[in-house]
Amino acid sequence: EIRFVVLSRPFLQTMSSHIKYDKNPVIHSNVIRGFLLILRNFLDVHYVDGVDGMRLWTMVCTEKIMAKFYRRDEDATAARINIIAYLANFLGWPVKE
Repeated sequence: EIRFVVLSRPFLQTMSSHIKYDKNPVIHSNVIRGFLLILRNFLDVHYVDGVDGMRLWTMVCTEKIMAKFYRRDEDATAARINIIAYLANFLGWPVKE
């Protein structure tokens, strides 16, 4: 079985972290947009497994696991635990109680 987990990161944050790639930000943003289009086309065509009918992919927004988006450490930890549980369920992995 193959399942895909797509990690989604804010576009501007991605751009600013690699500002010197591809010579300048405009060219780099075009390269990233190109990859996003390729990924989108693949995901649209491969939504479910043709054999078992299960979803082939899911998406996780990286903002949901970054502490800076939460006021308390406990909230960030709870969000991360929930995402791990969601991914374990999606991938069919056993979950500890």
